[in-house]
Amino acid sequence: MVIEKRHRLHREYYTGYKMMSVTICCHGMLSQYYNHETIGTLILFLSEASLKQNCIVPVYCFMPDHLHFMLAGQQEQSDLKKAVINFKQKSGYWFSQNAKEVQLQKGFYDHLHWKDHSITNHIRYILENPVRKEIVSEWNQYPYSGSIGVDLFDVLGGKPINKT
Repeated sequence: MVIEKRHRLHREYYTGYKMMSVTICCHGMLSQYYNHETIGTLILFLSEASLKQNCIVPVYCFMPDHLHFMLAGQQEQSDLKKAVINFKQKSGYWFSQNAKEVQLQKGFYDHLHWKDHSITNHIRYILENPVRKEIVSEWNQYPYSGSIGVDLFDVLGGKPINKT
């Protein structure tokens, strides 16, 4: 069963030069649809949604039963929540047309980052998901993780992600 998570924060907390981690659970990803073509399509949707809302994606990791990504607003009008909703709409529609048995969680889990020092640790935590699940032995061997709009290795090296 797919569970919905209510968002407790007002919309203003998701706009501007903010940074947010997102987790979306899904049912059915262990099927034949967990492949380069499907994940490539989802990465394209994430890229389009983040670009539309003036965000970058410092890290993403698509796991067989859930996905993680981080968004960073790059302008005052950046809207992190709208970017996630847009991504979910596009990917949900794609699944309804191509893989009806795959269902995304109705809502999503979010975590707003208030301090810069926790960001690199959180990115490493996201990247280590396939290692903890024993899919790969090193995070950089996993083909379904990366970044959009920023160099992942710069982020891991501590370079600033946004203008805050």
